[in-house]
Amino acid sequence: MMTELVAALVRLTYALSAAVLLMLALRGPLRRVFGATLAYQTWLVVPAIVAVALLPAVRVQPQAVPVSLRTFSDAAVPALREASIPWLSVALLVWGAGALMLAAGFWRAHVRFVRGLGSLTPREGLYFSESPTAGPASLGLWRPKVIVPSDFPRRYTPAEQLLIIQHEQVHAERGDAVVNLLQVCLQCVFWFNPLIHWAAVRFRVDQELACDAAVLRGNPGQRRAYSQALLKSHTLSTETPPTVACLWRFNHPIKERIMSLQQVPPGRLRRLAGRLAVASLVLAGGSASLLARAENVPTASAVLYEVAMDLSTAGAKAAPRVHVREGTPFAVSSERNGVKWRLEFTVSKAGTADGVAMTGKIDIDSTTIARPTLEGRLGEPMRLKVEDEGRNLDLAMVVREVTARPTQP
Repeated sequence: MMTELVAALVRLTYALSAAVLLMLALRGPLRRVFGATLAYQTWLVVPAIVAVALLPAVRVQPQAVPVSLRTFSDAAVPALREASIPWLSVALLVWGAGALMLAAGFWRAHVRFVRGLGSLTPREGLYFSESPTAGPASLGLWRPKVIVPSDFPRRYTPAEQLLIIQHEQVHAERGDAVVNLLQVCLQCVFWFNPLIHWAAVRFRVDQELACDAAVLRGNPGQRRAYSQALLKSHTLSTETPPTVACLWRFNHPIKERIMSLQQVPPGRLRRLAGRLAVASLVLAGGSASLLARAENVPTASAVLYEVAMDLSTAGAKAAPRVHVREGTPFAVSSERNGVKWRLEFTVSKAGTADGVAMTGKIDIDSTTIARPTLEGRLGEPMRLKVEDEGRNLDLAMVVREVTARPTQP
């Protein structure tokens, strides 16, 4: 189980890193060509690729060769190299501790932000905070509230107030707080990957730029008032704790936001082309993630190996022999005292000319308990020991090449 978790985490880290790098490269050109809204929506590529990476790899299930275990006296066994993976428990413990610590940090920061609002006073559909520096913001996952500072009517003109309220309402209608929660969850799970934290800042910037563009599409003559509202908010303190709430002034680059207001919004045809581009990008990213995990199909010229196995479990032993081509998985199954074992391996070349690697998966009662990889030389024994809640397995393997290697043209 631990081996599966580590393997899944590594696989997801690769997928997430590739998706984030793709978005960091495309967000600028997408915003210039198709507008800020499409650039923000394209961030869907990241969770889509991660979700695809969670799917099981498409592969041919090898037919297991049943072996009969017989009990007999122990024989002398030569000293062999053993494969062990004791670091998995430590790695998972460190990962879990880091994820919990970061989640706790986000929670404390969000609670500190909510407490900083003070008592909220409802008035005309808005919620006035006690502080003149708290807000404007959209707060809440399921029923978002539009929070405004205590001096909201005095600080902003009626036109500016309307634009700010519409901005926060766009956040609420799109469910941006829920999306921000997903972003925080990804940061906690992949806390060790600096790319996810770097991308989180850019993601929130694109979120605000998309909101600005949505408001101005309905108020094309209010660019000056919108810029004035941004500048008035910029004079306030910008030291705001990280939170899933959508904040009008959450450490966003004011210069970039004002400059984006001057851009001509894309027409309907260009927006349609942008949506098609986003859909194509999501499909391409998902397909690439699946292809990256596809099993290699061995060719007819692949080397043929003989794998001689000495299997011992619960005081019984067996010595199955299989012939298998390079890259083709094979499996051996047995049952002893009501416990079903299934061992699956794939033979491949490794290192030197006579080097060989055995990549495997070990199941007990249909539950995977280990995914070991053994490396050795042709004709030399390799050994693997497994202990799981009193159920022990001792496996020795010798791999020999049966056919000659294919000649190079």
